[in-house]
Amino acid sequence: MKRSVQFQLLFGLIVAVAVIGAALALNRNNARIDRQATALRDEAKESFSADSTADDVRRWLQEQQWHILTDPNGQWMTGYYEKDAGLLASPEYLVVRGYKELGLDDWVPISRWISLTFRFNPDRTFQSVFLDRHAPQPPGYRRPKG
Repeated sequence: MKRSVQFQLLFGLIVAVAVIGAALALNRNNARIDRQATALRDEAKESFSADSTADDVRRWLQEQQWHILTDPNGQWMTGYYEKDAGLLASPEYLVVRGYKELGLDDWVPISRWISLTFRFNPDRTFQSVFLDRHAPQPPGYRRPKG
């Protein structure tokens, strides 16, 4: 076999091993982030009951270093779901949402944003927590320098 063919085969093998290695590392990183996200959601579910308020959720999110949406004056924002799927005339539900970037401490330099959405019934009693494993970066977020 000529040297150029041997070199091409060796180069192709090296590239294939590198691509497979990167794919395995990325898959392992994503699985780790998914486990972290589920654990954070479970912790949130255990931390609140029907008696919990939106202020309780906001304080918890701040203590846990979640990014909370704020308006231009720095006031934390809440939102409302106007309709519930399948209901014709549904009430509005108060929503508090926190964002967190996971995967920053891993050797694979790929992070992912997640969000927890805390939903309150129209009478302001706590209802549930929803996890978005692939949330967009929160609006207005600026990464701290340093």
